Amino acid sequence: MFIGFYITYPLFKWRGMRSDLPLPSAFEVIRDLTVSLILCDALFYWVHRTLHAVPFFYKHIHAQHHRFITPIGAAAEYSHPVQFWQSDFV
Repeated sequence: MFIGFYITYPLFKWRGMRSDLPLPSAFEVIRDLTVSLILCDALFYWVHRTLHAVPFFYKHIHAQHHRFITPIGAAAEYSHPVQFWQSDFV
């Protein structure tokens, strides 16, 4: 993470981004994290529900996730690339 900072900071400065702005308050950080958590969770829920509810999506995209029958954490990441992009990456 720190290596990425040393690589990207000069790029941000070169692009004209400012780094002298004040930090957000604790309230703003907690508010933004809470809203982000709720929105990300809701988005994941509805995308996953759609993958189960629409037969085409289930058969061609989501069924790969259910082929992994061993109950381990890695099974959650075993998915079609489209599902990974929609559910996990976004």
